[in-house]
Amino acid sequence: MQRPTNFFKNRFFLLGLLSFFLCFYTQAQDHDFEGMWRGLLSQEGKDHKDIFILKLYAETDSTLFGTSKIVSKTGEYSEFYIEGTFDSTHVNFQDMQLIKNDGNAYLYKDCIKDFFSNVSFDGKKWVMTGTWNRHPNDSIPPSSTCTKGKYYLTKVLTYTDKVQEDKEKIRYFQGRLIEIQNSFEVESDTLILSIIDDNQIDNDTVTIFFDKKLIVKKLGLSYECYDFEIVLDDDHEHLLVIYANNVGEIPPNTAAISFIDNGKKRELSIRSDMSKSSGIIFKKKKKSK
Repeated sequence: MQRPTNFFKNRFFLLGLLSFFLCFYTQAQDHDFEGMWRGLLSQEGKDHKDIFILKLYAETDSTLFGTSKIVSKTGEYSEFYIEGTFDSTHVNFQDMQLIKNDGNAYLYKDCIKDFFSNVSFDGKKWVMTGTWNRHPNDSIPPSSTCTKGKYYLTKVLTYTDKVQEDKEKIRYFQGRLIEIQNSFEVESDTLILSIIDDNQIDNDTVTIFFDKKLIVKKLGLSYECYDFEIVLDDDHEHLLVIYANNVGEIPPNTAAISFIDNGKKRELSIRSDMSKSSGIIFKKKKKSK
């Protein structure tokens, strides 16, 4: 009689252990693509391969942003800002804007590309394999420098822990770099923000976006507050962008933003110009259980 009892005990123990590891593995897969990837990129009809480096960050539960960098053996490179989508096994993204270029045209500086990736864990490392094609809406005429190809990348594990605090996160919107000037962790679901001109009134004009949606267009700043509402959820960071339509009579474009969260007033001064927008990150504070 003892053997069946032990059998069932062992069976339930193994099932419980299996359930734990399945749960752990599922949780470990959440945003497993985030971080740095490094490997090689090839192009059809070319006999050389270039170093390919990705930095990827989750923006929402299904969208991502980051940078891609193609480096030749001689050190010349092209670096792009990228945006895309992801699910449990696929990461797809597109070149949005050239950030830097140091080298020849064959490094794809004039080539807007679409990337289609599969992500998997081979038991030892995370692997990303995929194909790339010239984006169909690319305004540059087709050439041998921009056809199609493949890539193979592995995740740089030593970089993973830096994702949350990485100061090199690059974002672009409306053709301009977004400089994150402050980050707020708040308790409220809804905030009323007030914006005014900072210091001297000099005809500064701004356009405001929240999570890429237009709040107000070409707002003339003054000492009179312009109030607007933003709604936050618990799932991800929210991004407020202040886009300068001019730099006023006294550059740069200056503004002051304030809001009240749980009875406490928060305020900051921001600066933007014709090449760089100001960004403010808002995130809901997690409630203690």
